[in-house]
Amino acid sequence: MSNFVLNLRLRFRYLIYSISTVAAYFIIGSVFGQETDSYIPYIGFLPYGVGQTIGLTIAGIVALYLQTGGIANAMEFYTHNKVGKGRAARVLFAHRDVMQLDTSWEAQWRSTKRYALFCDVIPANLIGIGILLGVLTFMAQGIGFLPLFYTVGFCLLGGLSYSYATNHLCNHEMNELYERPQTYDNPLTRAKQELVERASIEQARQRLEKERRRNSPLPPQSEKQKQPPHKPY
Repeated sequence: MSNFVLNLRLRFRYLIYSISTVAAYFIIGSVFGQETDSYIPYIGFLPYGVGQTIGLTIAGIVALYLQTGGIANAMEFYTHNKVGKGRAARVLFAHRDVMQLDTSWEAQWRSTKRYALFCDVIPANLIGIGILLGVLTFMAQGIGFLPLFYTVGFCLLGGLSYSYATNHLCNHEMNELYERPQTYDNPLTRAKQELVERASIEQARQRLEKERRRNSPLPPQSEKQKQPPHKPY
């Protein structure tokens, strides 16, 4: 997949994410902003209530981030995987029987979508929702535990999602494989040589055992053969 097609795919996908973000923040602002709107008069030039307006504002910031930084991060992730997997596949071509790398664009696109979801989309929205709930609760109830709980709690959840994307989906061992695949070549070669040597030793042992059995005398077939008569002298 070329960078142009990748950019179009990401922009379409992130446009859907952005529309969903705006709708969700508008609903949250409407529900949690009712108490705020009850005693804060509407500002004349605002088309909606205070809660809805704050929700749309934060949603716009989140959507702007997704359309800029989110797409850039996803393209960087896709390109890194594409180049790294290609390099590793060329170096480890002789070991494709024990280490298979899927270099198709479909596999890279699936991993990119998953990475983008947990690295940018979910964290940005959780942090935005935490800030929105914290601001609306503060405006309605003043300084207290609940506004801080909303803000800190959702920010921690967003950080957990980001950590999952960067520390689990971006495996450091795979990154080393992409950057320095030659370090895996010699160990795999030696391991396969050891397997061949062990197989050769086992085959030789089996051949010797077969020859020993072939040259060994036949077991007695009758009682007389088992107990031969005593010699007369």
